[in-house]
Amino acid sequence: MPIDIPEELILLERAAVAEQRKALAEPYTEEAWAQWREAAAAFQAAVTAHAEAAGVSRYELEMAVKQAVLHAEPEGGGRSSASPFGAVLGARREAITLFRGQFGPGD
Repeated sequence: MPIDIPEELILLERAAVAEQRKALAEPYTEEAWAQWREAAAAFQAAVTAHAEAAGVSRYELEMAVKQAVLHAEPEGGGRSSASPFGAVLGARREAITLFRGQFGPGD
């Protein structure tokens, strides 16, 4: 039986993902990461409250929301191959490439 996902949870998780992207796109600052932590904490608190009120598994509810947000089908029904974390993964690959180029495999 599918879990009913309130729109509020979708919006809170989208906000947390957006703050995460902003925090990871720049060099570390406490302020940027604080915004991410606050958004994530608001989402987690809302998931806990809704799961208790609805009598559903907190874990299953959280996973359903994350599935809906992170793997949503784009408008028009087609599947998107773009990952919400693609920019982060690309930056990580670039950093590894630069590191290897600077220090080489045997250095």
